[in-house]
Amino acid sequence: MSGTGNIFILVDLRNPNQKKLWSQQPAHQIARDQLATLLCQNGTGFSADGLLFIEPCSTKDANFEWDFYNADGSRAEMCGNAARCVALFAHSTGDIANVMKFKTQAGIVGAKVNDRQSVTVQMPVIGESKWDQYATIDDLKTHYHLVNSGVPHAVVGNDNVILTEEARLFASRLRNHEDLQPSGANVTFYRPIKSGQIQAVTYERGVENFTQACGTGAVAAAWCHTQRQQGPQRVEVVMPGGPLLVEFAGSQPLLTGPAFFIGEFRLHADYFKNLTVPPYGE
Repeated sequence: MSGTGNIFILVDLRNPNQKKLWSQQPAHQIARDQLATLLCQNGTGFSADGLLFIEPCSTKDANFEWDFYNADGSRAEMCGNAARCVALFAHSTGDIANVMKFKTQAGIVGAKVNDRQSVTVQMPVIGESKWDQYATIDDLKTHYHLVNSGVPHAVVGNDNVILTEEARLFASRLRNHEDLQPSGANVTFYRPIKSGQIQAVTYERGVENFTQACGTGAVAAAWCHTQRQQGPQRVEVVMPGGPLLVEFAGSQPLLTGPAFFIGEFRLHADYFKNLTVPPYGE
């Protein structure tokens, strides 16, 4: 599935029959983090941004929960674009209403499927923000705001949000800067277009590159814009994959944007026979 240009592979394990069928597949014998790296990377995989397993919720406060892995096999606490895809998928199966809740590592997420290509997600409460931080990158002092919008983002105001190799290297150094350890942070560049509209792009942990869009990055950048402009509660965030709408109507931001199906695929046993990496989590 695609959420504003981000590609996600979904494995639905909510039904006992689906879970049983999955247990009989060669993929089931591979550790999930390693499977994510195999399926998401170029060459052996599908150039996806993440792998998600949708499973029954362990508690009664949500319809289901996810087990979400980035392209490098690391776990992600939250992803707004993936959340929209998962909500549309769950509703499309016919057994969940268009309004739902599901559990992530960042907590319970509410979602509403508006139509076949528009989903609104209730994002996590904005965590404590650290304004006006500085880090030295290549002997240059860099100004940023640290905002936790479900995952930490170092938000950098920048008049130039073009995806260049120079910008990628800079974002990589900031993402790994000692001040942001031990877990590091996503890096989001943004620039105001006008009040209530900004342009932004995010370098994501786990992908280790710029992505077409980032839901938590859009929220973090919109939050910085709102706080600095002292006003706009609705912010359109234009990202390379398309626009996202962020609304600060209550304690939890609302993120609205597109989601759509790309296709379905089945992994053939021959795929695993030809692997050049140690199989089955060894």
